[in-house]
Amino acid sequence: DAQRAIYLLDAAGRLLVQMSRDGRELARFSLPSTLPEPTGFYVSESLEVVYSLHGTKMVATSIAR
Repeated sequence: DAQRAIYLLDAAGRLLVQMSRDGRELARFSLPSTLPEPTGFYVSESLEVVYSLHGTKMVATSIAR
């Protein structure tokens, strides 16, 4: 309930998709293409950052608009 949106990871496309709670797409965020496919992620809406795991590397990507 604390999150305003639902986030989906398209690992092969290296995209994070932000959806509204009623199913509308709100935004797409690109993840680094120079790293392996992401295997996991965590979104901090308060910090406007997505943390994604790429093999042994963790990357922080801004989702600020």
